[in-house]
Amino acid sequence: MRYLMAPYLPEYFYFSIILQFVPGHFAHDEADEPLPAFSDTPLFGLKNASVDRWEKLFEHIRALNDESLKGTSYKFLLPSRHGQGYHNVAEAKYGTQAWDE
Repeated sequence: MRYLMAPYLPEYFYFSIILQFVPGHFAHDEADEPLPAFSDTPLFGLKNASVDRWEKLFEHIRALNDESLKGTSYKFLLPSRHGQGYHNVAEAKYGTQAWDE
């Protein structure tokens, strides 16, 4: 992926991002397992169920960053989607046209 900070900037402001996941921490990592529905996935799919599970995950991320090559960094991303809100229910009940008025 190539991104430009602003369309009026010179070419050297372009940069590339390569996103990859580091396997081993989440149930979703296993290719041979069916992907569980988000609502059925306890602990956001984190395999480690210990009390300090998040601390251990972030310790691992820090260790990866400490050992990484120049230009490589590890981040934790937790994309999610909110559930159905009242506005979604109201639009379904009254219809889009009434909702938009």
